[in-house]
Amino acid sequence: MMRYYLLRLIRVKDNRASVQRGVAIGIAVHSIPLFGFSLLAGLAFAFPFRASKAAVTLANLMSAPLTLPIYSLNFIFAKLFFDRLKIVAGGLGLSTHLAFLIGTIGGIVAVFVLLYALSYVLASIAFRLLERHLADQRKERRASRAQLLRRSAVVSTVRLSEE
Repeated sequence: MMRYYLLRLIRVKDNRASVQRGVAIGIAVHSIPLFGFSLLAGLAFAFPFRASKAAVTLANLMSAPLTLPIYSLNFIFAKLFFDRLKIVAGGLGLSTHLAFLIGTIGGIVAVFVLLYALSYVLASIAFRLLERHLADQRKERRASRAQLLRRSAVVSTVRLSEE
């Protein structure tokens, strides 16, 4: 099933930068705890970023199994932010609830930005490698066709000379 989605992603008819943004948004949107609405959020993010909607959808479907580890990463970042903000909030006389809220939102935003950047870079590298691989395959096919044509030409000239 994963191979099917990868092939569909490769065949998306859009410019490469738009597809890369779509893949990055499709993966990064899992950092927002929306529980079932991540695809809608990804499509909402696709419009202002001018990302490929098909790439957002496919990347979202492919990265769905990563949701739980991403939420764990959210928890770790939120805890880091909250621990730092709790000290600052105590010094400023602010509520720890406010520090918790800001820490949680900060953790989610940090993971979103981190996943977006990482996904964009990895998608860029993957698409370049894939294009190179497909170009090599085309060259090999052309070379083998040319070789077959030469062999058939040799065989036909041999047959003509025998007659």
